Amino acid sequence: MNERITVSKAAKLLDITRSELRKRLAAAQIETFEGEVDLEQVRCIAPDLKLADQEIIERVKYLRNDTSKAPRDDSVQSIHDLQSEVRKLSAQLSVESQMAQHYRDIVEELGRKLGEMQTADDPAQRDAALALCQWLREKAISG
Repeated sequence: MNERITVSKAAKLLDITRSELRKRLAAAQIETFEGEVDLEQVRCIAPDLKLADQEIIERVKYLRNDTSKAPRDDSVQSIHDLQSEVRKLSAQLSVESQMAQHYRDIVEELGRKLGEMQTADDPAQRDAALALCQWLREKAISG
């Protein structure tokens, strides 16, 4: 989707410091460009970020539309402009919802595959699958 967000806002979204996020980005070799980073890449390195959570979509929108910034134009928006903005935001929400469903599907498929691996003949593979399943459950429950 290539949606970009500032490093500062991404750190707020994750509830970590910018320096901590920069360390994680560097460790994962994720580049920033002009102080921005791809939101999908942030999601990949942030295990605490619930990928299928509607709240994330709302938090990103809130951070983008930070009301503490002064408006660029003092004129009142027309009803047509507001309706256009609502349509635009509705379309963005639809895309984000589809992406969230996609991530839910991936996590469910991962769970099935890990379940299959737990019955493998190789004990190391069974142990690894069990450990990953336990980690996945802990993350799902703590979320």
